[in-house]
Amino acid sequence: MLSSDSIDSSEDAFNMERRSPARGQSSINQVVLIVGLQTFDFLAPIIIGYVCYRIYDASGPTFWAVCGKFCVVAAMLSTLIFQLVGCYHRDHLLNGEHMLQTLLKGFSWLVGLGLITAFLSKSLTDVSRIWAVLWLLSWAAASVALRI
Repeated sequence: MLSSDSIDSSEDAFNMERRSPARGQSSINQVVLIVGLQTFDFLAPIIIGYVCYRIYDASGPTFWAVCGKFCVVAAMLSTLIFQLVGCYHRDHLLNGEHMLQTLLKGFSWLVGLGLITAFLSKSLTDVSRIWAVLWLLSWAAASVALRI
C-alpha cells in the first residue's frame, strides 16, 4: 500500500519538475537582459556620439577623424568598467537605487580614465568640450533611462 509519505514525496517531485523550467527560463531571461545591457553599453557611446556630433557641429573634420576614436575607446572601456563595478550583477539590476549607484560609479571611473588617457596622449585639444559634455550627459541619461 502507498503511505502518505510516498504520496507526498511523489507530489514534491512532480512540483519540482514543474518549477524547473521556470527557473531555467528565469536564468535565460537574466542572461538575455545582461547581454542586452552589455550590447547597449558598447553601442550607445558610438551612436550617441555620432548623433551629438551631427547636432553640435558637423562642419569640422569627419566624425571618425576625431570624435569617433574617443567613442570607440569609451565603448570598449565602458563594458569592462561597468562589469568590474557590478553594473551587470543581478542584485544591482533589481534594486533601482543600487543600480544607479553602480552606474554612477562606472561613469565616474570611465570619465576619470578617459581624461587621464586623453591627457597622456595629448589629444584633449582635438575634441570640442561642448561636444564631449553633450555626449557624456546624453549617454549617461540614455543608460539611466534604459535601466529604469
